[in-house]
This record gives sequence, C-alpha cells and structure tokens, in this order.
Amino acid sequence: MGAAACLARVARSADRLLAAAHLPGYNLLPIRGKTEFKAKVLGADLPVLVLFHKTLCPTCVWMEPGLDRLADEYRGRAVIARYKHINPLFIHTSWSITKKYKVYLVPTVILFVAGQERGRWFMEYDMDIYRQALDAALAETTTGPLDRAIRLGGNAEPPPADQPDASAGATQPDSGG
Repeated sequence: MGAAACLARVARSADRLLAAAHLPGYNLLPIRGKTEFKAKVLGADLPVLVLFHKTLCPTCVWMEPGLDRLADEYRGRAVIARYKHINPLFIHTSWSITKKYKVYLVPTVILFVAGQERGRWFMEYDMDIYRQALDAALAETTTGPLDRAIRLGGNAEPPPADQPDASAGATQPDSGG
C-alpha cells in the first residue's frame, strides 16, 4: 500500500471514529468530492456554511467544536458542512473548486445561499461572526413572496404608495346622529 492510500485510509478511519464517538465535528455535514459539493452545497435549499479544511490541520481542528455547536443550533434552518479541500500530502482534492472559489489556504469558511457565495472568512474563530451571517441569510430567505403575503394579510405586495390600504384607516359611514 502506498503512502497516499495509507493516509487516505487513516483519514477515513478518523472520520468514522469521530462520528461514532459524537466528538466535536459530528454535526458537520461531510462533503466528499465535487459531485457532493454541487449537490449538497450549490443545490441546497438552505444556507450552507462550508469549512474548507485539510486533514490533520490543527487550526482547522480548532474551529470544529464551535462550528459543531452552530450546526446543532441551526439544525433544520441552515447546514454547516466541512469539505476536505487539501489531503495530508497538500494536494487539492478538486482543482475546479479551488480555482472557482479561490480557496488556497485553510481553514477558510464560505457561506453559500441559493448556490451563491455570500460571505468568506479565513482563520476566523469567532462563532458570533458566522451566527450573524447565518441570521442575515435566513432573514433574507424568509422575506420571500409567501412571507410578505402572510405579513400583509394575503397580499403578496403592499398597495402602491398613492393608493391607501383599504384596511388601514377605513371609516364607518356616519349614522347621522
């Protein structure tokens, strides 16, 4: 068995142990390869925060507990994922993703909303930064036509400014008393 195959086997074993032990990082959705990246990140209905990392990278590992807590906190509203961007031999796993998103250093975190990059951070360990970005993305995605219709009592759009809303300030006819 070659060195690359041996290291790949160790990395797979580490992933299985992490999942089995429910250690930090367990809640992070693993993305393996360009096909999964397209499906689970670019094709997602929810905002996706992706940690681009390298196996055995200490600065990447330091981020995982905080991102794991975020994944638990935002479960069902957003996805927190990790993409093994660089293998232990410092080889990028997908040059097309490397070039498209210009991720040359790790740990890099990118927020995707509707398949588009909305935010990027490098070596940012303050989870409140990610929380604010996720909250803003969720606020943006929850102000679509359906939500506006609910807030406006069934009307998808507010009345034009030159026409008053019929329900606001409606007067009762004078009974002549």
